[in-house]
Amino acid sequence: MAASAGDRVDRTELRRERGDYLGFCLGAYLATAQYGFGVFGGTARRHANAPGSLITTLGATIADVDWRGVRRPMFFQDGPQFTAPSGADIIARYPGGAAAALVSSYGSGRVGLVGPHPEATKSWFPAGASIDSRAVDPSAAYDLIASTHRR
Repeated sequence: MAASAGDRVDRTELRRERGDYLGFCLGAYLATAQYGFGVFGGTARRHANAPGSLITTLGATIADVDWRGVRRPMFFQDGPQFTAPSGADIIARYPGGAAAALVSSYGSGRVGLVGPHPEATKSWFPAGASIDSRAVDPSAAYDLIASTHRR
């Protein structure tokens, strides 16, 4: 199933053709029924200022996440945390335990979602900012992509 940026997600086609959905930040919000496409059986909510969240700004910041047991700083700007449906594979958590990244089933396909930005590059940060090299390491993004498309 191929889609252009202007296409709406066809949930029937996603179920029938074993399509996968990958959502980073806003795309993760849009995967839910409450915000958009309804291809994710759980919920998403703003992580900043949520109970247990260490993030108190909606602006750009760093979120420390536990990605498969390894602490990783990641670019973050008003991303979601998730309540996962039964059977979802939670691959990253924010401090406090809220799900930061996961992979879940949808019909015959899979849905991979992440609140922070493991795909961020140095250009996302202010000029001259001191950047932890782990915050611009795309390996977690590749892990999410591979986990979503794994059969």
